[in-house]
Amino acid sequence: PAIGAHLNERAGLRLEDVTDVFLTNFRPAHRRGLPALTHANWMITEREREAVGLHLVEQFQQCDDEEVAQVIKQDIALLQKCKAAPDKLAEQVDLFPLPGYTPGNSGLLISLSAATVLIAGDAVPTQEHLTQGQVLSGAFDLEAARTSFGEAVEIADWLIAGHDNLLPNLTRRFM
Repeated sequence: PAIGAHLNERAGLRLEDVTDVFLTNFRPAHRRGLPALTHANWMITEREREAVGLHLVEQFQQCDDEEVAQVIKQDIALLQKCKAAPDKLAEQVDLFPLPGYTPGNSGLLISLSAATVLIAGDAVPTQEHLTQGQVLSGAFDLEAARTSFGEAVEIADWLIAGHDNLLPNLTRRFM
């Protein structure tokens, strides 16, 4: 799969080398590569897991289309494999709640000696969003998404955006 080629190209790793996967949220774009990583431990925040689980069960119970019901069942199976992420995932890697785009959207805060890096997920989706100070449209809770965006910008020297690459947080110079 393409995810394996990208992982090897960018990090020199094979899919088999991956032991843990953290999902910032359960939106399809953030879990597309999971089928290639069935051997790894999958983690997501408990809040996201519960909110998505309730929503999927409600959808399944109300569904009268067999094809759609099968897709929902597959999503439920993926979610069931996700464990609740601990507050501390590794030395210098902490869970950083960023709710708003989804109920349990969360990032990972990496504390380095000279800088702070935040894997921001959809709290800061792209360079353009960062530059314009905008959140991603379609947020579950727009006000919470704006608050999370502000917290991400305030704390991080570097951001790994949900749909972009590693970005320097140039806005910090002005705070």
